[in-house]
Amino acid sequence: MPILAAIEVAAERPAEPRRERLRSDVMMAAHPNDGATAGGPTMGVYIIREMVGTSPQSWSDAARQAVATASKTVRNIQTVEVVKSSAVVADGEIVEYRVELKIGFEYEG
Repeated sequence: MPILAAIEVAAERPAEPRRERLRSDVMMAAHPNDGATAGGPTMGVYIIREMVGTSPQSWSDAARQAVATASKTVRNIQTVEVVKSSAVVADGEIVEYRVELKIGFEYEG
C-alpha cells in the first residue's frame, strides 16, 4: 500500500482512547544487582506489558503519559522500550501522536 494511501486510511479511522493492550509477557532476567551476592547473580522475574500512549502534543509526551498512567497501578517500573511510533492525520495535520511501549517491572509474587 502506498504511504499516502496508508495515511489516508489512518485519517479516516476515529481516534481511539488511550488503552492498555491485553498482551503481557513474563521473562527471566538477571536482577539489576548482578554479582551483588557471593553466590553470583540473583535472578528475578520481570513482567513486560505492552501499552499504547497517546498525546496531541508529541511522541515523547505520549510515552511519558503512558508511563505515568501505568505507574498509578504498577510499582517498580524499570524499563521502557518504544516499539512503534505512529500518528493520526486529519485535514493534513497530525492530530494525535501514538507510541507502542513495552513497560518492564519486576514480579513481586
